[in-house]
Amino acid sequence: MSTGESESESESESNWKECCISKELINTQTQPYYELSCGHGFWLLALYEEVCRQKIYDSIHKRFYCPYCRQIQKEYLPAHPDTPPMYLVNTTDKKYYRPGKEFIWKPCAFPSCPNQYTSSSGYCIHHRERCFL
Repeated sequence: MSTGESESESESESNWKECCISKELINTQTQPYYELSCGHGFWLLALYEEVCRQKIYDSIHKRFYCPYCRQIQKEYLPAHPDTPPMYLVNTTDKKYYRPGKEFIWKPCAFPSCPNQYTSSSGYCIHHRERCFL
């Protein structure tokens, strides 16, 4: 194996990170991956769901907790096309203020989906767009 091949293999391996919530390997080149200030990294959609869940109980503060180590985070998640705007989650625009109304704690209606955090449609963030197209 030449040096160029081993470099490209190590480069492609470094593109894969494990999500601390779902434990899935995420390709950071093709899927949204976000690392918090504490150093823990997450698939952005899983982290978005968790922060929205936290906002049901604390919808007035900017902070949220790392789902892995519980360290306070004083940042907003980045905007992404797969995550709708939510006040104090990924935007400061108050027109997106929906404390506890967007998501509820119940199983996703999509067959064999393990997610327990769903929108009022009955589907989690991963399946609601797919089911209503």
